[in-house]
Amino acid sequence: MTDLRMEEATPEEISALEQDQRFMELAIKRAAAARSKVKEDAREVLVEHLEKKKSEGKFRL
Repeated sequence: MTDLRMEEATPEEISALEQDQRFMELAIKRAAAARSKVKEDAREVLVEHLEKKKSEGKFRL
């Protein structure tokens, strides 16, 4: 990675850094959405499992 000071950066370098920043922000948002989806899917599976156990009379609190 190149060490740049913004004052010394060319417009092309600044543009490239801004584009990199946008890509990183998008990647972070996608990763967060994927984590949320995995959590929701896991929650649904757990609820289904518990409902099945409850209907079989094998689940008590």
